[in-house]
Amino acid sequence: MQKYQLSFKESADLLNQYSIPPAGVQVYSLCEALETAKNLGYPVVVKSDSANIIHKSDEKAVF
Repeated sequence: MQKYQLSFKESADLLNQYSIPPAGVQVYSLCEALETAKNLGYPVVVKSDSANIIHKSDEKAVF
C-alpha cells in the first residue's frame, strides 16, 4: 500500500463522513484569502496544499 498525504478536499470529505465539520476553507488567491480571513475573523493560518511538500513548516509554507 502506498502512503500519501490527503489533500484539503480529501480530508474534508473524510471528516464529513463522520459528521465532523472541517475547520477550514480552501482559497485560491490572495484576494480570496483576505476576504475569507475578514469573514472568519483574525488570527488565521495560511498553509500551502501541495502533494510535493509533505512537511509544510520545513518548507516555510505555513504563515
